[in-house]
Amino acid sequence: RFDPKRDREARFQLIGCFEGILHSDRWGPYTLFKPEERQLCHAHLRRDLQALIDRGGPDAEIAKRMLDLSNAMFATWHKFGEQAIDAAAMTAAMEPIKDGWKQGATELEQSTKSKSHALGRSLLALWPALWAFIEFEGVEPTNNAQEQALRKLVKLRKSCFGSTSDTGAKRTAALMTVFGTARKQGQSVFGWLVKAMERYNRGLDGALLLPQPSPSG
Repeated sequence: RFDPKRDREARFQLIGCFEGILHSDRWGPYTLFKPEERQLCHAHLRRDLQALIDRGGPDAEIAKRMLDLSNAMFATWHKFGEQAIDAAAMTAAMEPIKDGWKQGATELEQSTKSKSHALGRSLLALWPALWAFIEFEGVEPTNNAQEQALRKLVKLRKSCFGSTSDTGAKRTAALMTVFGTARKQGQSVFGWLVKAMERYNRGLDGALLLPQPSPSG
């Protein structure tokens, strides 16, 4: 979906209401969802911590400590993904990391520096959203895959004249949805388009991009 603004209305039109875990950064309109229904992207949080480190000062040491804990967190997560440890071991290993982050966030909230204070306050307010990937199967600590998939579209949105009109935005969104879905399913976009046109000319339903479940016996 292409929208002229990144505001609450655009968020609602894109997401609406759903059951599940919303994976996101700390963008304001997402606060309409409860922290228990969210997973914050730890790649974004690492960049926030690195920014504090780059600014220097006493808060940089806190951020460095939290970044080191983040490294340990990802190392543990990768071991779990490689099946080197099970879910119980992964959860147990995350506990001291969570404790360290809670201490760091509390110290940042008490900082006299506005950006440090804001980050600490945000992390504490959204605390459950930092760790949903431990609690829920299928949730990951980053949304890097989505970010990478959207990167070209973000650039397109800024440069494509079609996305500045409602008709152009809908057309572009539909095309990009088709292309993105085809890539995810390992299908040739050109091959799918040929098949779709052939079926349309024969008066048949459109060609499918998503795999269909096998009929039950």
